[in-house]
Amino acid sequence: EASYQLELDERVTVELNLDEIVDKSKIVYSSANPEIATFVAGVLKGVAVGETTISISYKDEGNDLTKSVSVKVTLTAEEQANYDAAKAYDAKVEALSNFTSKDVEALGALVAELDTLDTDVLKYVTKGDAAIEMYNKARALVIDEMIDAIPDVVEVSHEKDIKAAREAYKLADTNVRKHVAKLEELKAKEDALAK
Repeated sequence: EASYQLELDERVTVELNLDEIVDKSKIVYSSANPEIATFVAGVLKGVAVGETTISISYKDEGNDLTKSVSVKVTLTAEEQANYDAAKAYDAKVEALSNFTSKDVEALGALVAELDTLDTDVLKYVTKGDAAIEMYNKARALVIDEMIDAIPDVVEVSHEKDIKAAREAYKLADTNVRKHVAKLEELKAKEDALAK
């Protein structure tokens, strides 16, 4: 065939007219992009949605032969709907990639949405881990901004704000705490208040 179209996870045995090849063990099967389709021992498998080229090469005693065929990997209608839902989720995450502390609520909603997605959709989501990490970093930014809001010259009137920043840090889980950049500043302000 001049080209192959197959669905995700579908396997097709590629029939070749290689009568001129004597030693079949010297045939090399390859895929230009194995992340889209693999091609091993004459069996083509759709791995991800996309297009690539597969090749069959043979070199033996002056006989050089290479045949290339285009491959398109598609999805069933149901899988396409799952794929589209996953890409829509990924697009929402991408839209918040330049997040600030003001995006904590929106990022939290994305993380909550991730928990509601069907496993058939989740297998196509590529930005789920990024959404969780962005949410953790945004929550850390909120704590950093609380610390920043406390003046460098600490007075007794700042005690409430210092305690609030410390409490926010204590309540944060370790995935948030590791992103808090101003913890040393908070400690210095706490020490200054204690004097």
